[in-house]
Amino acid sequence: MGELSGARIAVTGATGFIGRYLCWELAKAGAQVVAVARRPEKAADLEAEGMLVAQADIKDVAALERAFRGADFVVANAGLVSIGNESREDLIATNVQGTENQLDAAAAAGVKRAVYMSSAITYAPRPGHFYREVDPLLPERGGNRFSYYAISKAAAERAAWRRAEEHGMVLSTVRPHTVYGAFDRGSFTLWLKRFMAIPGIGVFPKGVYLPAVFAGDLGVAVGRMLVRDAARGRAYNVMSPPDEVSFWDLMQAYRRAGGRAPKLVLPVPFPIRRRYDTSRARKELDFTPRPLEEGFRDMVERERRGI
Repeated sequence: MGELSGARIAVTGATGFIGRYLCWELAKAGAQVVAVARRPEKAADLEAEGMLVAQADIKDVAALERAFRGADFVVANAGLVSIGNESREDLIATNVQGTENQLDAAAAAGVKRAVYMSSAITYAPRPGHFYREVDPLLPERGGNRFSYYAISKAAAERAAWRRAEEHGMVLSTVRPHTVYGAFDRGSFTLWLKRFMAIPGIGVFPKGVYLPAVFAGDLGVAVGRMLVRDAARGRAYNVMSPPDEVSFWDLMQAYRRAGGRAPKLVLPVPFPIRRRYDTSRARKELDFTPRPLEEGFRDMVERERRGI
């Protein structure tokens, strides 16, 4: 068994896209996973795989505390996800308060260590910059409706660090970018499949360099963050190394893995590049993302089997 053998880990947002992968990978590493969900009936598949299921909403501290009792670790993954269709006030209020509630409940339940699921989009933009974990996050002021979600995640991460310090809790935060995997109903993989579902001739951007990570690899990294001493009080960029993966590479890997795609795809120049330092995760977590095609094959097979 792995580093997590025998540990009991509560994962919030367990029935979401990333949440399911967190549960699968932590269980694979030997943990007893408690899948915490607002609607527990959606976690029937996780329960069938031997995981415990607990009902709790991130607005309900008492329910979260009950769900976390007996856990060694908590992964605070639940939050409101939105790209352009929620107000700044609603997003910040929900994600900040929800994050505070999760850490308050964890502390009340006696949990001493947690991981908060943040995002690489939380960095304050600096054109041409090579983003490192020590760089500043977005401020709460400014922005527009397409950046309100990122602003809310930055505010929530700051809240997570404050609450962890107040409670004397060991916290790590993870900042992934362009997460792909099965059953994604609201982010990158969904839009990739929509582009690729066009019959005949399709178009796809070339020259876009934004790092990516398979959701299963993200789960592996989170598991290591929970138990390794080096990860105490640290944030991690978890994604492919800088300059290694373009959106064109992602599309080609998806096609090779058996994903549905047009017979002919025309590249459209669209130069965008955002670079992140991934050396901390590589050195302290021994994190190396799997090849793109391997991740997509796993995704395509899991969706084919419906699990």
